[in-house]
Amino acid sequence: MSRPAYYTEIDERLIKIEERQTESRDTVDNMLVNQASQIKRMDEIHFLLAGTEYEKENNGGLVGEVIRIKHKVHRNTAWRIKITAAVSAAGAVISFILFKFGTIITTIRDIINAE
Repeated sequence: MSRPAYYTEIDERLIKIEERQTESRDTVDNMLVNQASQIKRMDEIHFLLAGTEYEKENNGGLVGEVIRIKHKVHRNTAWRIKITAAVSAAGAVISFILFKFGTIITTIRDIINAE
């Protein structure tokens, strides 16, 4: 007995289905590998920006570092403003004192020259 022709057709269809299934499996495998690498990259970016779980208390990562630098810059700016104000005030006091000494000396000269 020979095989009927539709068996051959069914075999061909099953082979095509198996090939598609294999292609589909390969595609899903590639997608999972790509997804895993993308998740790894996202984790690396997250650790860079936010720090690790161990650094969470200290506000770790790049964001924490930027915040710390921002605070340092703010303190430095406040210090420079205070120093500038102090130097300006000291300069004004010294100028006032020199002006008064100049006035006193001029008055004394006028008194001495008037006699």
